[in-house]
Order: sequence, then structure tokens, then C-alpha cells
Amino acid sequence: MFGVVYETTAEAALVAERESWRIVSANLRACKALARKRSQLIGVALDDVLASASLQVTITHMDVPEHGPITAVTLRDVTEQNREIAMLAWRAAMSEVISGIAHHINNPVGALLSTLRRMRSSISKLPPELRAELEALYARLDRLAQRIDRKVGLIVSASRTDGIKSLETDHELPAELVTALSAFAGRLEDLKQKETT
Repeated sequence: MFGVVYETTAEAALVAERESWRIVSANLRACKALARKRSQLIGVALDDVLASASLQVTITHMDVPEHGPITAVTLRDVTEQNREIAMLAWRAAMSEVISGIAHHINNPVGALLSTLRRMRSSISKLPPELRAELEALYARLDRLAQRIDRKVGLIVSASRTDGIKSLETDHELPAELVTALSAFAGRLEDLKQKETT
């Protein structure tokens, strides 16, 4: 019964002699996880086998009456977990960079919007013949400042969700900005690929 459980378990498992740390048994999952045949594992020291593996190792010491003191080793592949952790760290770093850039853009835009509000109240005090042209200029500046503010908000929002792709499809951005962001996103995708391989 133990043999069936040992061979069919979802965990990669090895058994080693406690004193020599030499492998005496390996289940099929362990062979697959270590990319070796069973015959290539039997008799090899645990340290030699596990040194180059990207695996989480759990070691349990047992005393088995018919075999004496043994070491049971279970292995879990953590490659995918490491990729996910790297991706989360990358996203957090990108979000921080984008938020910093947005902060530096928003400061002058905020000052511009504040100045425009004061300008609006000053324009209302001017004679009508001067007011018409200044109101048109004010309206244009206000639209531009609002647009910059909105676009920065969209970029920050995209950095926290699905990235640049959602910016391109969900919102109308100037063609130059889409091109620049797409090129930047492509470079970042290349970096992600290099980090995970």
C-alpha cells in the first residue's frame, strides 16, 4: 500500500539513508522534477542532486523498524511561484515609477489650473471688448490642462491594472503618446521575458 501511495502522490519524494545522505528510493515525480532517471538518482548524495535544483525542499527524519533511520525528502517546484513574485515586484516598481512621473507632471498642471481659476475671476472684471478674446484663450488653456490631468490619471490607473494595452483600447490618447507608451511597454515586456528565463 505504501508503495502505491509513494508512487502516485502529487509530491516529488526521495528517501535517503540518514547517515550517508545517499538516495535509496525516488518516486516518478522526483525523477521528473529532477529530470533524471531513477537509476541516475539511486546512490547519489542528496546534496549533489539538490544543489542545482530550483525546488522547495522539506526534510523529515524517521526511524523505520525494517530499514533503520532514514530521511524522507519532498520536493516542490517553485519556479512558477518565483516568476509570480518577480512579476509582482516588477509591477510594484513600475507603478512606483509611473506614480513618481505623474506626481512631477501633476504639480505644474495643478499650479496651471489654480492660475486659470484666478485668471477667470480677473477676466470677468475686464471690459467686454477685451474679455471675449481672453475668455477664448482661457477656455483653450483650461481644456488643455484638464486633458493633461485626465491623461496622467489614465496612465497611473493603467499602471495599476492591465497596463498599456488597456490605455490603447479603452481611451483615446494622442497618437504620439500611444506610440511612445507602446515602445516603452515593448521594452518592459522584453525585460520581463529575460527575468523569467
